[in-house]
Amino acid sequence: MIYLDNAATSFPKAIDTMRIQEIIDRTPESINRRGYSSDYNLSSILDESRRKIKTFIGSGLEDKLIFTFNATHAINMALRGILNKNDHVLTTRYEHSAISRTLYSLTHERNISYSLLNVNTNTSEEEFEESLLNLLSPNSKMIVMTYGSNVTGDIIYKSKFGEIAHKYGLIVFVDASQAVGNIEINVKQENIDIMAFSGHKSLMGLTGTGFLYFRNNMNLPLIFTGGTGIKSEDDFIIPTEELDYEVGTMNIPGILSINQSIHFLEQNFNEVITKKSMLTKEIIQRLKAIDGIHIYGNFEAENHLPIISFNIKNLHPVNEVAIILENVYNIVTRAGIHCAPWTHKMLGTFPQGTVRISPGYFNEMEDIYTLEKALKEISLIKQI
Repeated sequence: MIYLDNAATSFPKAIDTMRIQEIIDRTPESINRRGYSSDYNLSSILDESRRKIKTFIGSGLEDKLIFTFNATHAINMALRGILNKNDHVLTTRYEHSAISRTLYSLTHERNISYSLLNVNTNTSEEEFEESLLNLLSPNSKMIVMTYGSNVTGDIIYKSKFGEIAHKYGLIVFVDASQAVGNIEINVKQENIDIMAFSGHKSLMGLTGTGFLYFRNNMNLPLIFTGGTGIKSEDDFIIPTEELDYEVGTMNIPGILSINQSIHFLEQNFNEVITKKSMLTKEIIQRLKAIDGIHIYGNFEAENHLPIISFNIKNLHPVNEVAIILENVYNIVTRAGIHCAPWTHKMLGTFPQGTVRISPGYFNEMEDIYTLEKALKEISLIKQI
C-alpha cells in the first residue's frame, strides 16, 4: 500500500507500539486515580507530555494545554465555553465542519451570529482589516480561522491578522489541526489566544488524541463535568488548572503515543518538514504535466501545507479516480468534500469534492513515481 492520506491521519506512526503495549500490560491504573504504587507513574508521563507540547507550539508553561479526545472535542469546548447568547463571530470559508457545524448549531442554541471574512492565502494585512471592519459589529467577540486549509493546503492565518483582531478587541481562535507538525508554530509570537489541534495527524500520535491551548489569562468555563481524581469533595469546580478540564478516564495509550511522537519530532523536525515540502513540490510539478488535471490552491506561496487537491476532467473524484487509485494501484488517497463544504462551494467543486493527496514523512520518491504513472493512465480513460 502507498499511503497518501496523512491529512486524515498519519501512517505509519513514529512510535514504539510494543513499548506502549508493555506499559498498558503492566500498569492497571488510570491517571489521577492512584490508589496503589506502580512501576510507571502515568501522571508524570502526562505532565511531561504536556510540557513537551507546550514547548513545541511556543506556549509559555503558565498557559493552559488541555488533552482532549480529538480536535473537534477541543473546538466544541472553546466555542461553547466562550460564546454567549447574541455574540457575533468572524470566520472564513476555509473552515472544517468542526467549526462550521458548531457555529451553525450555536445560532439556534444561543442566537449567535457569524460572518465570513473575505480572506485567502494572498490576502494582505490591509485587505484583511478592511474585510474585518466591514463585518465588525458591537457584539463581535471572536475571530475563528483555520491556520491552513485541509482541502487546498493554503496557509490562511497570519500573525498580523491576529494583531489586527486584537486591535479591535477580538479573541483569536485558530484551528491548527493541519498545521501543527507540518510547519513551525509559535502561539505567543503569532498572536493566538486559543488553538485547537489533533494528535493523530502530523503529530503522528494515535487516534483519539487532541489538544486545546489557551492563554493563562483566559477564563474558559467547564463544558464537560465529572470525575478528575482531584477535588473530589467538591460538587462544583471553578477551573483553575488543566486537570479540572480533563474529566473522565484519559486516553492512556494515546497520551503514551504523543509522548513518543513529540520526542521524535523534537529530534527530527527540520528533516520532517523539509522532506514533506520536497515531496509536495514534486507531486505538484508532476500533476501539472498531466493533461486533464486541475489543481486547487496557490502553490506559488512561500509556505504551504503538504496537502494537494485536484480533479481529472470528466472523471468523478470519489466514484472513479480514488476508487481506481486504491483498487487498481493500491494507492490510498482521500476523495470527497473533506468535511469542508464551505471551501468546496467557494472553489466550485461542490458537491462532488476533490481527490486529496497528503504525503507524509515516511513516503519516498518511488511512491510519487507510482502515483504519477497511475494518474497518467487514469487520465486517458475518458479519451479511449
